[in-house]
Amino acid sequence: MRIGGLSPHISVQLNGPDFLNSQVKPKMTHKQIFFLITFLLAGGGVWGQLSIDAVSTDYTIDFEGTISGVSIGAFAGAGFEPTPSGGRLDSDAWSVTGWSNGDLVFGGTQITGNTDYTRGISAVAVTTGGIYSFTGPGSNSLGIQPGGSDWAL
Repeated sequence: MRIGGLSPHISVQLNGPDFLNSQVKPKMTHKQIFFLITFLLAGGGVWGQLSIDAVSTDYTIDFEGTISGVSIGAFAGAGFEPTPSGGRLDSDAWSVTGWSNGDLVFGGTQITGNTDYTRGISAVAVTTGGIYSFTGPGSNSLGIQPGGSDWAL
């Protein structure tokens, strides 16, 4: 294909003969492995979206600060709403299914206290199904605990 006299092309360079013998060794923390396994085994689903406004720009959702259109302040496990207050996630960016308190559609609201969507902050293991803000040394994370009829097979 030629565009304006130019021929677009793709160049791939393999780094020497050892490339074919190399192995990819992923480095995941125990926390990441636990979340991945939990997510894969869960019966429900979580969908999120982030508007990408600029190329060559890193975007990180770390649940510790404000991300325009995703969260306001540090996530505190306080629920979801389309115009969130502190500690909540923006439901325009999140959809969640598989909970006994009903599904969260994009733009919906789930902020009633002590429900599947508002389990709060925890620094220890939990057994009650729901969405939490798990905290650890210097970090917050979105926590999903399946249980009973919540996000279970």
